[in-house]
Amino acid sequence: MCAFIEFLIIFSIVLTMIEIIISSGGVLAFSGIVMFLTAMVLLSIWRVPVPTIFLSITVPTFIVLFALSVVIIILAWKAHKKKPIIGEKILIGKKAKCIKTIDKGKVGIVEVDGEMWTAVSNERIEKGETVKIINQESLKLKVKKGV
Repeated sequence: MCAFIEFLIIFSIVLTMIEIIISSGGVLAFSGIVMFLTAMVLLSIWRVPVPTIFLSITVPTFIVLFALSVVIIILAWKAHKKKPIIGEKILIGKKAKCIKTIDKGKVGIVEVDGEMWTAVSNERIEKGETVKIINQESLKLKVKKGV
């Protein structure tokens, strides 16, 4: 019986360490917690004599690993819920600098956040002017003279 309980405790620690490494969304950490608690309940029910040094090492180790797993799960959840900072229509409303003159209905080049983009406008925009992005269609921006 003692070997089974020791196996549960060691395997629960291994599962929790694996959770820290690969972040499975908490499944491995939860399994480790259940195994550890099961082992502790079995220890008290069966009154198995376990060396105190074994418990004095495994319990703090498990608590530290569990705390790390919880922190990683929380950080992963927050990152998952965070709005993407790139993608379609993300540039609308931003200001840009005209790098190449844009004639009415023709393509020019603007700089947005250090990146060069092709742009079109319904008005002539001279090189160096500040423009405002009013629409984004794939890799082409529609701009107007900025404020």
